[in-house]
Amino acid sequence: MRFVFDFGGVLVRWQPAEVLRRALPARAHDEASTERWVRTIFLTAGGGWADFDRGVIDVPTLVARLVARTELSADEVQALVEAVPEQLRPIAPTIDLLDRLRRVGEPLYFLSNMPRPYVEHVQRSHAFVGWFADGVFSSQVGLLKPEAAIYCYAARRFGVPAAELVFIDDHAPNVEAARDAGWQAVQFRDARSCEQELRQAGWWPAAA
Repeated sequence: MRFVFDFGGVLVRWQPAEVLRRALPARAHDEASTERWVRTIFLTAGGGWADFDRGVIDVPTLVARLVARTELSADEVQALVEAVPEQLRPIAPTIDLLDRLRRVGEPLYFLSNMPRPYVEHVQRSHAFVGWFADGVFSSQVGLLKPEAAIYCYAARRFGVPAAELVFIDDHAPNVEAARDAGWQAVQFRDARSCEQELRQAGWWPAAA
């Protein structure tokens, strides 16, 4: 089996609510307001962030779109965009798990939704990115999870049959989409339970 890792929420921290509270404390000032802004900025279809993830718009266009459809100012949106990289810190237990798998010598892969500026940040900042044999960032291929096309593209690119790929992602729709594409998949909660699930399924390498 070949393991394919998501980034945000699996390998690096990604908590939009935390980013909002830090970048826009006057807007995200309690649980209800924070949840509303998470939905408005990150989850609304056609809201702009999905196109940012897909790589079809740049930061100035994202700022303009969010200013046009919300009461946020350009400075506020820019502050939010600039606050994200600091959030993308490695999750130590998962990096340890990844390190143990790579020492077995089997190729490791990744599949992640991530805008170009943040791709550049993680590639520049985190040495573990170099442990992967290959990977797919959404913004580099114009496709997004959980669209079926990105799983088909990734399997072809990796040169591995879908049934031999084990996808590790924290977001249930992405996990289900991987299974629909013929992959194996585990919904990530933490590194310890992830390893347990991989072992129970018989996918964990004996030498790891």
